[in-house]
Amino acid sequence: MMRTIEVLIVILIITGAFIAASAFAILPWPRQVSPMNLRRLSYTTLELLDSDHDLSTAAFETENYSIWSGLQVALSASLPVNVVYNLTVYEVGISGGGTELYTEMMSISNSETLGSTSDAFSYLASS
Repeated sequence: MMRTIEVLIVILIITGAFIAASAFAILPWPRQVSPMNLRRLSYTTLELLDSDHDLSTAAFETENYSIWSGLQVALSASLPVNVVYNLTVYEVGISGGGTELYTEMMSISNSETLGSTSDAFSYLASS
């Protein structure tokens, strides 16, 4: 009978210690982490996606929705949940007056899940 009481006391102590540690062990929000890490993560993700020329292929085949859906799945799988991405392809042209026109061809984003604790990083690439 005494061993049973000792085991119950040990279980209570361990459970209490776990609950207390969980209450005080809070991870920092992404905006508190160095922005350099976010830049490296985004650049590495873009390099990884373009290592097999998937990103370049998608940029020049804006009508192929299967490539774009695969690219969106790859971006969602590569980036943390609280990182918002917006990948947009523009066609650059020149108007009659000589000014540059940027026409949006295709865009994928997870910004519909944008919350107050999300961070964003922009990256512009041109050919």
